[in-house]
Amino acid sequence: MSVSYAKKIKDRNGSLGGEILKRFNIILDYPNSKITLKRNRFFSNPFYYNLSGITLEHNGVRMVKEIDRGSGITRFNSNSESAGSVTVFVTNSYRYLLASAFTIVELREDSPAKNAGLKLEDVILAVNNKDAHLYSLQDIIQMFYGEDGNRISLLIDRKGVQLRFNFRLEKLL
Repeated sequence: MSVSYAKKIKDRNGSLGGEILKRFNIILDYPNSKITLKRNRFFSNPFYYNLSGITLEHNGVRMVKEIDRGSGITRFNSNSESAGSVTVFVTNSYRYLLASAFTIVELREDSPAKNAGLKLEDVILAVNNKDAHLYSLQDIIQMFYGEDGNRISLLIDRKGVQLRFNFRLEKLL
């Protein structure tokens, strides 16, 4: 189920994710409308969760402009008026690509991200000074599960304006 669909459910109070569900064998009893959870071998494993307060969603694509390092033109000129003088001209060309757009679709109240000023519908352009399109959605989400105190720097696009936000991951539990 996508996050956008889940948000439409009235009185929803979060999602039960894999970090919880992997600790149980789940028995669905459809005729009796019953769910049974039985502890399994993962029940006592350490619990990891999102310390940023951000829920991200893949939300289409965006245009990215990159320097095409392989196609730069270099020209050398010898200056006959100054012995041993050389002028170098380097011209960069660019390539454009369509990259995944990662959009903030939920922010936990009083979370590090919300307190830093991030808002719903912000599109992440870079994480810790590395372009977001070089990561998968799962890679970015995994960074939000880091250690308490880890610093996160996000460059975001907010309705056409680029803004930078910094915060530290904080334990909720």
